[in-house]
Amino acid sequence: MLSGRIVEREALRYTPAGLPLVRLRIEHRSRMMEAGAPRDVQCTVDAVAVGDVVLQLPESGDTAPVSVRGFLCRGSLRDERLVLHLEALRREADDPNRPD
Repeated sequence: MLSGRIVEREALRYTPAGLPLVRLRIEHRSRMMEAGAPRDVQCTVDAVAVGDVVLQLPESGDTAPVSVRGFLCRGSLRDERLVLHLEALRREADDPNRPD
C-alpha cells in the first residue's frame, strides 16, 4: 500500500490483449519513525494501471491524494527497475494535516 499524489500520467493506451493501460508516477511524502527518531520520507514511484483499475484513476491533471494497493514487478523483461502494478486505488479527502 502507498499513499500520495499522482504527479505524472501518460495517455490511455491498450495492451496487445486489448486491456486499457496507463503509466503514471506517484509522489509519496510522510514522516516515519526510524530507530526511535522521526524521519521525513519522500519518494516518487513509477506505477502502471492495467484493466479495471484504470477506471478508478482520477482525471488527468487531478492531484488529489490517493491510496493505492498493488505489487512490485520489473518494468519489463529487459528493465530491472521496479514498477508498482496497481490493483486498487482510492481517492482520499484533502486533509491539510496529512503530510502527503
